[in-house]
Amino acid sequence: MGYRERARPRLARVQERFGTIDTLIAHGGGYAGIGSLASTTREDWEDFAKTLLTGPANTLDLITGFLPGMASNGGGSIVDTSSMASIEANPCWERTEQPRPP
Repeated sequence: MGYRERARPRLARVQERFGTIDTLIAHGGGYAGIGSLASTTREDWEDFAKTLLTGPANTLDLITGFLPGMASNGGGSIVDTSSMASIEANPCWERTEQPRPP
């Protein structure tokens, strides 16, 4: 959920399909699926960083969007999670061996 402008349309689609909800799991992280550091472009990296750094804040738009419906139904449950990659290095990246200069 790295892109704030995507939150409200997703909220609207869920509300159209299901009406109000009583349980929301809002995950503000993810795996970008980028390969080795050597093959990662600047655009890949910026997209990955945007998701990790702004994703948790962007889930706030989803949470606050669903709160009125939850309140009108007498309450609900919200689980808000994020990515471990914001805490420690991502072990999924491949190790890239670079040739040593002569």
